[in-house]
Amino acid sequence: MKEKAYRKWSLSVLTITVLLIGTITLLNFFVDPLQFYRKASCKPVFSQEQRYQLPGLAKNYDYDTIIVGSSMTENFRPDYIKGQLGFDALKLSISGASAREQFLIADLAVKTGKVKNVIWGIDYFGFRGETGRVRNEQGPFPFY
Repeated sequence: MKEKAYRKWSLSVLTITVLLIGTITLLNFFVDPLQFYRKASCKPVFSQEQRYQLPGLAKNYDYDTIIVGSSMTENFRPDYIKGQLGFDALKLSISGASAREQFLIADLAVKTGKVKNVIWGIDYFGFRGETGRVRNEQGPFPFY
């Protein structure tokens, strides 16, 4: 009798756990605040967490040119580039980025097959420190 009660209790806990995890997963998929799975269907809200959001933008937006660099390139305007050069640009600048971080986002974008042009802002601060350095001051770098 006790074994049947334990089995029933275990099954109900497992069912509730799977339902909760499934609900949270579906909610994250449909809301998708970082646009990691798809481009926002309504007016997008962009996060200040560039290192987390930019991979989703690189995978899901339409462009033929990327703008890569540190905070120096955050002031580049894609609409100006469109008007002057005719390129559909996507800005993938990361504030305070090392050269390695800039390479990682540029490489991800190039691997999508969309990139025809790269506008890369090179500044001294991106080359400070070790060659493979990434910034971890605000938490671990999201290599995934």
